[in-house]
Amino acid sequence: MSQLNPLPSDMIFHMMQFCDFDQMAVVMMVSCQWFGESLKFEFEKSYASIDRNNFSEICLHPSSLLITNLSISQATCSWDTLFELFSESKYLINLRSLSVHGRDETVNKIDKLFKGKTLKNLTYLDLDRVNIGDDGFKALADSPYIKNLIHLESFWGGNSYLTSKYISESENFSKLTFIDISNTQKRNYEGYIHFCKSQFLSNLKSISFSNEADDTLMDLLTHNTYLTKLERIYMDSGTFTPDGLKKYLNSENAKNITDLYLDYAELGDEGMKVIAECPNMTNLKELSIANANISNVGALYLLESKYLKNLTSLTHKSNDPFYMGRDIDEEMDALLKQSFKN
Repeated sequence: MSQLNPLPSDMIFHMMQFCDFDQMAVVMMVSCQWFGESLKFEFEKSYASIDRNNFSEICLHPSSLLITNLSISQATCSWDTLFELFSESKYLINLRSLSVHGRDETVNKIDKLFKGKTLKNLTYLDLDRVNIGDDGFKALADSPYIKNLIHLESFWGGNSYLTSKYISESENFSKLTFIDISNTQKRNYEGYIHFCKSQFLSNLKSISFSNEADDTLMDLLTHNTYLTKLERIYMDSGTFTPDGLKKYLNSENAKNITDLYLDYAELGDEGMKVIAECPNMTNLKELSIANANISNVGALYLLESKYLKNLTSLTHKSNDPFYMGRDIDEEMDALLKQSFKN
Protein backbone atom coordinates (compact mmCIF):
# COMPACT_ATOMS: atom_id res chain seq x y z
CA MET A 1 0.00 0.00 0.00
CA SER A 2 1.41 3.38 -0.98
CA GLN A 3 1.93 5.98 1.74
CA LEU A 4 -0.46 8.93 1.73
CA ASN A 5 1.10 12.28 0.97
CA PRO A 6 0.93 14.80 3.84
CA LEU A 7 -1.78 17.43 3.64
CA PRO A 8 -0.81 21.01 2.78
CA SER A 9 -0.07 23.03 5.90
CA ASP A 10 -2.69 25.66 5.08
CA MET A 11 -5.34 22.93 4.91
CA ILE A 12 -4.30 21.56 8.31
CA PHE A 13 -4.38 25.06 9.75
CA HIS A 14 -7.86 25.64 8.32
CA MET A 15 -9.22 22.45 9.88
CA MET A 16 -7.62 23.23 13.22
CA GLN A 17 -9.56 26.49 13.41
CA PHE A 18 -12.65 24.43 14.23
CA CYS A 19 -11.02 22.54 17.12
CA ASP A 20 -11.58 23.33 20.77
CA PHE A 21 -8.74 22.79 23.22
CA ASP A 22 -9.50 19.13 23.96
CA GLN A 23 -9.78 18.31 20.27
CA MET A 24 -6.56 20.17 19.53
CA ALA A 25 -4.78 18.16 22.24
CA VAL A 26 -5.55 15.05 20.17
CA VAL A 27 -4.99 16.20 16.59
CA MET A 28 -1.73 18.00 17.37
CA MET A 29 -0.17 14.59 18.06
CA VAL A 30 -0.93 13.19 14.56
CA SER A 31 2.49 14.11 13.20
CA CYS A 32 5.30 16.62 13.49
CA GLN A 33 3.63 18.68 10.78
CA TRP A 34 0.33 18.79 12.66
CA PHE A 35 2.15 19.56 15.89
CA GLY A 36 3.92 22.49 14.27
CA GLU A 37 0.67 23.92 12.90
CA SER A 38 -1.01 23.61 16.30
CA LEU A 39 1.57 25.93 17.84
CA LYS A 40 0.04 28.80 15.86
CA PHE A 41 -3.05 28.66 18.10
CA GLU A 42 -3.67 30.09 21.55
CA PHE A 43 -6.22 29.06 24.16
CA GLU A 44 -7.64 30.38 27.41
CA LYS A 45 -8.31 27.78 30.08
CA SER A 46 -10.36 28.28 33.22
CA TYR A 47 -10.79 25.73 36.00
CA ALA A 48 -13.43 26.22 38.69
CA SER A 49 -11.75 23.49 40.73
CA ILE A 50 -8.71 21.34 40.16
CA ASP A 51 -6.93 18.52 41.98
CA ARG A 52 -3.36 17.29 41.96
CA ASN A 53 -3.86 14.57 39.34
CA ASN A 54 -5.68 16.83 36.89
CA PHE A 55 -3.12 19.59 37.19
CA SER A 56 -0.27 17.10 36.84
CA GLU A 57 -1.79 15.93 33.53
CA ILE A 58 -1.99 19.54 32.34
CA CYS A 59 1.63 20.20 33.24
CA LEU A 60 2.82 17.04 31.46
CA HIS A 61 0.84 17.30 28.21
CA PRO A 62 2.26 19.12 25.15
CA SER A 63 -1.13 20.78 24.54
CA SER A 64 -0.32 23.10 27.45
CA LEU A 65 2.08 24.86 25.10
CA LEU A 66 -1.05 26.41 23.57
CA ILE A 67 -2.38 27.87 26.83
CA THR A 68 -1.66 31.59 27.12
CA ASN A 69 -4.33 32.55 29.69
CA LEU A 70 -4.89 30.34 32.75
CA SER A 71 -7.40 30.86 35.56
CA ILE A 72 -7.79 28.55 38.57
CA SER A 73 -10.53 29.30 41.07
CA GLN A 74 -10.08 26.58 43.67
CA ALA A 75 -7.72 23.69 44.38
CA THR A 76 -8.64 20.51 46.24
CA CYS A 77 -4.98 19.97 47.11
CA SER A 78 -2.58 22.50 48.60
CA TRP A 79 -1.46 25.45 46.51
CA ASP A 80 2.12 24.53 47.39
CA THR A 81 1.61 21.21 45.61
CA LEU A 82 0.18 22.90 42.52
CA PHE A 83 2.84 25.59 42.36
CA GLU A 84 5.57 22.96 42.65
CA LEU A 85 4.09 20.99 39.74
CA PHE A 86 3.72 24.24 37.85
CA SER A 87 7.37 25.17 38.30
CA GLU A 88 8.50 21.79 36.92
CA SER A 89 6.29 21.81 33.82
CA LYS A 90 8.03 21.70 30.43
CA TYR A 91 4.87 22.68 28.57
CA LEU A 92 2.96 25.25 30.62
CA ILE A 93 5.52 27.87 29.63
CA ASN A 94 3.71 30.28 27.30
CA LEU A 95 1.38 31.92 29.80
CA ARG A 96 0.83 35.64 29.45
CA SER A 97 -1.98 35.77 32.01
CA LEU A 98 -2.34 33.89 35.31
CA SER A 99 -5.25 34.29 37.74
CA VAL A 100 -5.38 32.24 40.93
CA HIS A 101 -8.28 32.43 43.38
CA GLY A 102 -7.84 30.73 46.74
CA ARG A 103 -9.43 30.69 50.18
CA ASP A 104 -6.80 32.47 52.24
CA GLU A 105 -4.42 29.51 52.21
CA THR A 106 -0.82 30.19 53.20
CA VAL A 107 1.66 29.44 50.41
CA ASN A 108 5.32 28.71 51.12
CA LYS A 109 6.67 27.29 47.86
CA ILE A 110 5.84 29.85 45.20
CA ASP A 111 9.42 31.15 45.09
CA LYS A 112 10.51 28.24 42.86
CA LEU A 113 7.83 29.18 40.33
CA PHE A 114 8.77 32.86 40.36
CA LYS A 115 12.49 32.19 40.09
CA GLY A 116 12.20 29.71 37.20
CA LYS A 117 11.62 30.21 33.47
CA THR A 118 8.04 28.92 33.47
CA LEU A 119 6.46 32.39 33.71
CA LYS A 120 8.99 34.25 31.57
CA ASN A 121 6.24 35.51 29.21
CA LEU A 122 3.83 36.59 31.95
CA THR A 123 2.31 40.08 31.66
CA TYR A 124 -0.81 39.72 33.86
CA LEU A 125 -0.82 38.30 37.41
CA ASP A 126 -3.85 38.21 39.72
CA LEU A 127 -3.57 36.45 43.09
CA ASP A 128 -6.88 36.49 44.95
CA ARG A 129 -6.83 35.31 48.59
CA VAL A 130 -3.62 33.37 48.00
CA ASN A 131 -1.40 34.18 50.95
CA ILE A 132 2.11 34.31 49.49
CA GLY A 133 3.25 36.93 52.01
CA ASP A 134 6.17 39.31 51.76
CA ASP A 135 8.58 36.46 50.96
CA GLY A 136 6.53 35.45 47.94
CA PHE A 137 6.47 38.98 46.57
CA LYS A 138 10.20 39.33 47.21
CA ALA A 139 10.75 36.22 45.08
CA LEU A 140 8.69 37.89 42.35
CA ALA A 141 10.67 41.12 42.68
CA ASP A 142 13.96 39.18 42.48
CA SER A 143 12.90 36.93 39.60
CA PRO A 144 15.52 36.75 36.83
CA TYR A 145 12.82 35.98 34.24
CA ILE A 146 9.52 37.70 35.13
CA LYS A 147 10.24 41.17 33.79
CA ASN A 148 7.27 41.98 31.55
CA LEU A 149 4.38 42.37 34.00
CA ILE A 150 1.97 45.16 33.14
CA HIS A 151 -0.80 44.14 35.57
CA LEU A 152 -0.24 43.07 39.20
CA GLU A 153 -3.17 42.49 41.52
CA SER A 154 -3.36 40.82 44.92
CA PHE A 155 -6.32 40.61 47.29
CA TRP A 156 -5.48 39.53 50.82
CA GLY A 157 -2.03 38.30 49.91
CA GLY A 158 -0.79 38.21 53.49
CA ASN A 159 1.71 40.97 52.72
CA SER A 160 2.76 44.08 54.61
CA TYR A 161 4.37 47.36 53.55
CA LEU A 162 7.54 45.35 52.81
CA THR A 163 5.92 44.00 49.64
CA SER A 164 5.45 47.54 48.36
CA LYS A 165 9.08 48.25 49.22
CA TYR A 166 10.28 45.21 47.25
CA ILE A 167 8.15 46.18 44.25
CA SER A 168 9.29 49.80 44.36
CA GLU A 169 12.95 48.81 44.36
CA SER A 170 12.78 46.24 41.55
CA GLU A 171 13.30 46.99 37.88
CA ASN A 172 11.15 43.91 37.16
CA PHE A 173 8.10 46.15 37.54
CA SER A 174 9.19 48.98 35.27
CA LYS A 175 6.52 48.03 32.69
CA LEU A 176 3.62 47.97 35.16
CA THR A 177 0.61 50.06 34.19
CA PHE A 178 -1.77 48.62 36.83
CA ILE A 179 -1.13 47.76 40.46
CA ASP A 180 -3.53 46.99 43.28
CA ILE A 181 -2.24 45.30 46.42
CA SER A 182 -4.34 47.47 48.71
CA ASN A 183 -6.55 44.83 50.29
CA THR A 184 -4.17 43.43 52.87
CA GLN A 185 -4.69 42.33 56.45
CA LYS A 186 -1.95 44.76 57.46
CA ARG A 187 -1.63 48.52 57.00
CA ASN A 188 0.29 49.54 53.90
CA TYR A 189 0.69 53.30 54.31
CA GLU A 190 4.48 53.16 54.43
CA GLY A 191 4.38 50.99 51.32
CA TYR A 192 2.42 53.63 49.42
CA ILE A 193 5.11 56.14 50.29
CA HIS A 194 7.60 53.81 48.59
CA PHE A 195 5.37 53.71 45.50
CA CYS A 196 5.40 57.49 45.25
CA LYS A 197 9.20 57.56 45.35
CA SER A 198 9.90 54.72 42.89
CA GLN A 199 11.52 55.43 39.55
CA PHE A 200 10.46 51.95 38.39
CA LEU A 201 6.73 52.69 38.67
CA SER A 202 6.69 55.69 36.36
CA ASN A 203 4.57 53.89 33.74
CA LEU A 204 1.66 53.28 36.12
CA LYS A 205 -1.73 54.37 34.83
CA SER A 206 -3.86 52.73 37.53
CA ILE A 207 -3.11 52.54 41.24
CA SER A 208 -5.01 51.87 44.44
CA PHE A 209 -4.48 53.72 47.71
CA SER A 210 -7.64 52.27 49.26
CA ASN A 211 -8.07 52.74 53.03
CA GLU A 212 -4.82 54.67 53.44
CA ALA A 213 -4.98 57.96 51.49
CA ASP A 214 -4.57 61.09 53.62
CA ASP A 215 -3.42 64.67 53.08
CA THR A 216 0.24 63.68 53.34
CA LEU A 217 -0.24 61.24 50.47
CA MET A 218 -2.12 63.93 48.51
CA ASP A 219 0.91 66.17 48.92
CA LEU A 220 3.26 63.41 47.74
CA LEU A 221 1.12 62.80 44.66
CA THR A 222 0.99 66.52 43.93
CA HIS A 223 4.76 66.98 43.88
CA ASN A 224 5.65 63.53 42.54
CA THR A 225 8.14 63.18 39.70
CA TYR A 226 7.29 59.54 38.89
CA LEU A 227 3.52 58.97 39.19
CA THR A 228 2.69 61.46 36.47
CA LYS A 229 0.70 59.26 34.07
CA LEU A 230 -2.10 58.12 36.36
CA GLU A 231 -5.50 57.74 34.71
CA ARG A 232 -7.33 55.62 37.28
CA ILE A 233 -6.91 56.08 41.02
CA TYR A 234 -8.66 54.38 43.94
CA MET A 235 -8.78 56.41 47.15
CA ASP A 236 -11.90 54.93 48.73
CA SER A 237 -12.17 55.06 52.52
CA GLY A 238 -9.42 57.67 52.65
CA THR A 239 -9.08 60.31 55.38
CA PHE A 240 -7.88 63.17 53.17
CA THR A 241 -9.68 66.51 53.32
CA PRO A 242 -11.27 68.51 50.49
CA ASP A 243 -8.24 70.83 50.62
CA GLY A 244 -5.86 67.90 50.24
CA LEU A 245 -7.86 66.57 47.30
CA LYS A 246 -7.96 70.03 45.72
CA LYS A 247 -4.20 70.34 45.87
CA TYR A 248 -3.70 67.07 44.01
CA LEU A 249 -6.51 67.32 41.45
CA ASN A 250 -5.38 70.77 40.37
CA SER A 251 -1.76 69.69 39.95
CA GLU A 252 -0.06 68.79 36.68
CA ASN A 253 0.11 65.17 37.84
CA ALA A 254 -3.69 64.79 37.79
CA LYS A 255 -4.33 66.05 34.26
CA ASN A 256 -4.75 62.54 32.79
CA ILE A 257 -7.27 61.20 35.31
CA THR A 258 -10.28 59.50 33.73
CA ASP A 259 -11.49 57.33 36.63
CA LEU A 260 -11.73 58.45 40.25
CA TYR A 261 -12.98 56.26 43.11
CA LEU A 262 -13.78 58.05 46.37
CA ASP A 263 -16.39 55.84 48.05
CA TYR A 264 -16.56 56.23 51.84
CA ALA A 265 -14.06 59.10 51.72
CA GLU A 266 -16.57 61.39 53.50
CA LEU A 267 -15.56 64.41 51.47
CA GLY A 268 -19.00 65.95 51.79
CA ASP A 269 -20.35 68.74 49.62
CA GLU A 270 -17.06 70.66 49.76
CA GLY A 271 -15.30 67.72 48.17
CA MET A 272 -17.81 67.72 45.31
CA LYS A 273 -17.19 71.43 44.83
CA VAL A 274 -13.47 70.70 44.50
CA ILE A 275 -14.13 68.15 41.76
CA ALA A 276 -16.70 70.31 39.96
CA GLU A 277 -14.42 73.37 39.84
CA CYS A 278 -11.24 71.54 38.80
CA PRO A 279 -10.10 72.19 35.19
CA ASN A 280 -8.19 68.88 35.17
CA MET A 281 -11.49 67.00 35.41
CA THR A 282 -12.32 67.57 31.74
CA ASN A 283 -11.06 64.03 31.03
CA LEU A 284 -13.02 62.41 33.86
CA LYS A 285 -15.28 59.62 32.58
CA GLU A 286 -16.05 57.65 35.73
CA LEU A 287 -16.61 58.95 39.26
CA SER A 288 -17.59 56.87 42.28
CA ILE A 289 -18.64 58.82 45.39
CA ALA A 290 -21.07 56.48 47.17
CA ASN A 291 -21.25 56.89 50.95
CA ALA A 292 -19.13 60.05 50.80
CA ASN A 293 -21.51 62.14 52.97
CA ILE A 294 -22.96 64.15 50.08
CA SER A 295 -26.24 66.06 50.07
CA ASN A 296 -28.20 67.66 47.23
CA VAL A 297 -25.88 70.66 47.50
CA GLY A 298 -22.86 68.58 46.53
CA ALA A 299 -24.80 66.90 43.75
CA LEU A 300 -25.75 70.31 42.38
CA TYR A 301 -22.08 71.29 42.16
CA LEU A 302 -21.53 68.28 39.90
CA LEU A 303 -24.57 69.04 37.77
CA GLU A 304 -23.55 72.65 37.19
CA SER A 305 -19.86 71.95 36.54
CA LYS A 306 -18.46 73.22 33.26
CA TYR A 307 -15.63 70.70 33.43
CA LEU A 308 -17.47 67.38 33.82
CA LYS A 309 -18.67 67.23 30.23
CA ASN A 310 -17.13 63.81 29.56
CA LEU A 311 -18.42 62.16 32.74
CA THR A 312 -20.62 59.23 31.68
CA SER A 313 -20.50 56.95 34.73
CA LEU A 314 -21.42 58.23 38.19
CA THR A 315 -21.90 56.02 41.25
CA HIS A 316 -23.36 58.19 43.97
CA LYS A 317 -26.28 56.58 45.78
CA SER A 318 -25.60 54.58 48.94
CA ASN A 319 -26.72 50.95 49.02
CA ASP A 320 -25.13 50.32 52.40
CA PRO A 321 -27.83 49.65 55.04
CA PHE A 322 -25.38 50.65 57.78
CA TYR A 323 -24.36 53.96 56.21
CA MET A 324 -25.28 56.84 58.54
CA GLY A 325 -24.07 59.87 56.57
CA ARG A 326 -25.89 62.30 54.30
CA ASP A 327 -27.26 61.21 50.95
CA ILE A 328 -29.08 62.81 48.04
CA ASP A 329 -32.84 62.49 47.64
CA GLU A 330 -34.66 60.56 44.92
CA GLU A 331 -35.35 63.62 42.76
CA MET A 332 -31.69 64.60 42.66
CA ASP A 333 -30.76 60.99 42.07
CA ALA A 334 -32.91 60.99 38.93
CA LEU A 335 -31.34 64.24 37.71
CA LEU A 336 -27.83 62.88 38.12
CA LYS A 337 -28.68 59.70 36.26
CA GLN A 338 -30.20 61.68 33.42
CA SER A 339 -27.33 64.16 33.20
CA PHE A 340 -24.46 61.70 33.37
CA LYS A 341 -26.13 58.86 31.44
CA ASN A 342 -25.40 56.07 33.90
